[in-house]
Amino acid sequence: MPTVTVSSKNQITIPVAVLRDLGVSPGDKMAVTVIDSDLVLTPEPSNWAQYFQGSMRGAYGGSKEAVDRYVLRERQSWYQAMSDENMPPDWREWREQFQDLYATDGVVRAVADSLLDRPNHAATLSELEDLTPGTTHYGSPPKPTTIAAYAIDRLMRKSWVRRVSPGDYSSPDCYRLDTEIAQTLKAA
Repeated sequence: MPTVTVSSKNQITIPVAVLRDLGVSPGDKMAVTVIDSDLVLTPEPSNWAQYFQGSMRGAYGGSKEAVDRYVLRERQSWYQAMSDENMPPDWREWREQFQDLYATDGVVRAVADSLLDRPNHAATLSELEDLTPGTTHYGSPPKPTTIAAYAIDRLMRKSWVRRVSPGDYSSPDCYRLDTEIAQTLKAA
């Protein structure tokens, strides 16, 4: 087996016989990866998309119809609320933590209810601040912030609310209630 030595400049010289077997010429680029602690050099393809084309064949079904069924099931799952039977235990806990906060924090409840009543369950911070006027102090060092911003921050920590940036930079960010949380609140 041919061996190579790493130079002081972290360079190696690949034996000519190996280069011929790979079909590599001087100036060609090589892709370098580490697989199970082994260094793997592969001639870099001219088009990565074509190189990987077909590599996942059969992963989602053996026919076009099977793949279409798989994609349809996945898309439908985006819009279906999870029931307690098919919800993983950590998701149940995540939902229960939200319900506890919703029941004990009036500002969080007001913000969540306001988001629930809006189209797409989303609103800007200024719209939510109109609902909950006033400021509070939190953090270290304490800094003034609005009550709505404090509630949004608490809700975002666990991804019960997510920030949605509009495509243009002239519009303010919106805050959107998670779909699962929205469906939980509607069911209550």
